[in-house]
Amino acid sequence: MYRRYIFLLALLALHLVACKEDEDTYPSIITEFVDMLSDSEGVLVQFTNDARETYQITNTLEGADPNAVYRMVCGYVPEGGRATIYQLQSVTLLRDSTDVLRRDPVGLQSVWRAGDYVNMQLSPLTQGGRHYWGYSLDSIAPRHLHLSLHHAQNGDPLSYTQNVYASLYVKHIEGFAEALEPLGKFAWTLIKFSIAAAMENL
Repeated sequence: MYRRYIFLLALLALHLVACKEDEDTYPSIITEFVDMLSDSEGVLVQFTNDARETYQITNTLEGADPNAVYRMVCGYVPEGGRATIYQLQSVTLLRDSTDVLRRDPVGLQSVWRAGDYVNMQLSPLTQGGRHYWGYSLDSIAPRHLHLSLHHAQNGDPLSYTQNVYASLYVKHIEGFAEALEPLGKFAWTLIKFSIAAAMENL
């Protein structure tokens, strides 16, 4: 926990320095979901976006776990095969939670498929407590796949809205690609403030 705290402080320092250096001309930042890779010393060295484009990181970001892969929302400025990072936010990787199904209410801002992931922007109500996330595969058939999003409020009071980014690695779901080819659909079911809702994507 302490190591992660130092890591986040380093990212904040990076953001402040970058803003000061570019007071006069703020760069055009690309923001997207990426897989971030650290080296043996815990330094973030490269990332790959969902379009499978890989960039080497130009600025120093220390404090990560060694030889680890982080799923993150990254704001960066590319230059050839290199990129300078200005913003980072963690992403929750959804795991199969069929055995501990919980469907506490949550807001849904957007959901889309990109590369090997289904990405989501969620807006739970919180007071800063820890929430738990997961999914279950409800049904799969040619050209149609149905999933349920699981959310456990974990006793956290419903005080204010917070943005949460989440990703589901589709290769963990056997038959996902086959079910959606060609022009198949996937559907998410969730409880949105006590109202059942479903959202479909091509």
